[in-house]
Amino acid sequence: MAHLEVEVKFILDDVPEMRRQLVAAGGESEGRWFESNLVFDDPEYRLTESGRLLRLRRDRKVRLTFKRPSAQTQEGFKVLEELEVNVDDFETMRRILESLSYRPQLRYEKWRETFRLGDALACVDTLPYGSFLELETSDPDVLRSVAHTLNLPWERRIVWNYHRIFEEIRSAYSLPFSDITFERFETLDIDLHAIRQRIEEGARG
Repeated sequence: MAHLEVEVKFILDDVPEMRRQLVAAGGESEGRWFESNLVFDDPEYRLTESGRLLRLRRDRKVRLTFKRPSAQTQEGFKVLEELEVNVDDFETMRRILESLSYRPQLRYEKWRETFRLGDALACVDTLPYGSFLELETSDPDVLRSVAHTLNLPWERRIVWNYHRIFEEIRSAYSLPFSDITFERFETLDIDLHAIRQRIEEGARG
């Protein structure tokens, strides 16, 4: 059965302060982990063009995830159906996908600390280009309530995924690469806040 994923993101200005707010609100940390992700598509990019995602992720586990837009749309939210399974071997799963004519189209890395907050997950994400809080649950009303509890301005929520945010950054800074890795950004001075309004307004547009 597909899991319904409803989520929004917020740009974080102060990660330690957000962690303190999460703990004060009763959030329980499930740990902080480094993630390496590969996003796959076929040569015609049919998954991307239809809003679907096929991702292989390695953190403390290895997971294969498939996402697609849900028929249960909610204005102002990112709503997806998600199927996910644990696999034993990252490289073998990669070879299986490549044998089926899927190829890695994007590589991205991040550090993620996940907090369980009632019926919601709150993820403090550090990417090579900035820090975010991602709120996820299956009930849009819960997201609004959690955002209010954490003093997050609802009108500044983001519904783009991290790949789409990167495309905005790549365009603004004329970046010649597509992999979102810490090594790629090591010598770059990216000011996420300089294009913050564009990301927040565009994501809801």
